Amino acid sequence: QFTKCTETSFEDRMFSREEEKLVCQIAEDDARFNQNSIPLGIVLLFNTGLRIGELITSKWCDVVTVEGKPHLFIRRIQVGNVDDNGMIRGRQTADRCKSKRSKRKVPLNSKCVKLLKQIKAYNEYNGMPTSDDDYIFQRFYKGSLCECTERSFSGRLTKYCKQAKMEVIKSPHDVRRTALTNLWLSGVPIKAIQVIAGHNTQKQTEDYLQIDERNFAEFDYMECLIEPKKVNVKGNEVENKVVKFPRRA
Repeated sequence: QFTKCTETSFEDRMFSREEEKLVCQIAEDDARFNQNSIPLGIVLLFNTGLRIGELITSKWCDVVTVEGKPHLFIRRIQVGNVDDNGMIRGRQTADRCKSKRSKRKVPLNSKCVKLLKQIKAYNEYNGMPTSDDDYIFQRFYKGSLCECTERSFSGRLTKYCKQAKMEVIKSPHDVRRTALTNLWLSGVPIKAIQVIAGHNTQKQTEDYLQIDERNFAEFDYMECLIEPKKVNVKGNEVENKVVKFPRRA
């Protein structure tokens, strides 16, 4: 009477570069066609690695400058309302982060800066306030302006995955996993990724990284056993660094 569960594969938990590019293009086209900022939130997730609850509760005042560079100050998260029976009934913004390490400033790349300008323009076009204390993402529900929820983004992501003809429909959390893995594959130190992700431990960050056979083929890791100076990492030659260990007493 029971169906044998299938093993979760690498492809089930992360977007390939081709899938990411196609989904982001569909999202941007949707935003442009409907003059709606919410689809651009999907693209922001790919470029920041935020938790969906952190993106939803971000306000315009959270876009700050640190050492002359734009950052997004994460200091809130959306949580579920739990009733007396332990059931989640609706969502609300908690004026706190998921953990102590989750309160952080996430660097914004040039794509994010461009997206935020487009989001503000769409919000103004639709009559949504864009003052410092207003949420970056808002929606009209039954004629009233209110906060977005996870469904505002997950539903669209599901639609975009189907339009991209993906075999496995992925979630906003898979977008976060993809972004963090892409940072690591691009050479960002894992300790820096831990800070960006807001993880309490490095072990949490390591569990997010999804590495498969394609990555090993691309970077030629095993060539370092022959000629350490000629390991191909994104087309760059890595210098042979000699590590000197202290003598034992």
